[in-house]
Amino acid sequence: MNDYKIFRGDEWDVNLSLSKNHLSGTLKILNTNNRRIYKPLSETPDVFLRFSEIGSLYWEQPKEIEILKEKTQQFLNNFSYINDFNFNQEVSINSFIEEAKTTSNIISIIKLNNKDKSPNISLIFNRITGLSEQKNEKEDALNKWMINKIQENLENEPCIHQIETRNSSKSYNLTVNPKSLKAAIWFQIANIIISKKYIKDCSYLLCKKLYFTTRSNRNYCSSSCQTRAKSYRAYHNLSTELSNKNIKPE
Repeated sequence: MNDYKIFRGDEWDVNLSLSKNHLSGTLKILNTNNRRIYKPLSETPDVFLRFSEIGSLYWEQPKEIEILKEKTQQFLNNFSYINDFNFNQEVSINSFIEEAKTTSNIISIIKLNNKDKSPNISLIFNRITGLSEQKNEKEDALNKWMINKIQENLENEPCIHQIETRNSSKSYNLTVNPKSLKAAIWFQIANIIISKKYIKDCSYLLCKKLYFTTRSNRNYCSSSCQTRAKSYRAYHNLSTELSNKNIKPE
């Protein structure tokens, strides 16, 4: 029996401020009327990518306060990342930001390992403190940091393996139950690495959402985006290559 409950659907308040290029702020739950229990591993298998996208925003747009507030609020309203958090309790946003940025770095390293040309290895390396740079060993250092960080978080935010009864009392199933959404996110990241799946950006110009796939030649996050991209190219008279390179029509 799983005694750990993960919730979603709360309404969150996000406060952010920028002082001397340093972001700070607070988080608070405003409303729990729509709260419900959910199972992130089955209901939201890509929540780790949505969290990574938040981290990327904090890396790339640290001065866009209103955008950061809006996107952070949307994520928390959907997933309620922080566990054991009481109504109207106010906590610092700092750990949330750092964890999101760490996740973003790890997703970039996974994409590098998949031979994706979009991540900049030097940029990722410079974002991570404590790495000693040696000639031609940046990639090894990044991968070692990634595995250590994943292992550290798997230990701090564990999942519980439990035997559950199926319809028949003599039929059983081994399940993985995360204790928190953090635990689910780190389990998903570890599973992506072990299963050797690809993490890619949707090639549809108006989407660009991160998704994972077992196929290296897949370019869209969904069949809907593939159809929209085809219509977009036809309307603007673009080739597939130009569309996938983010070249917008004049």
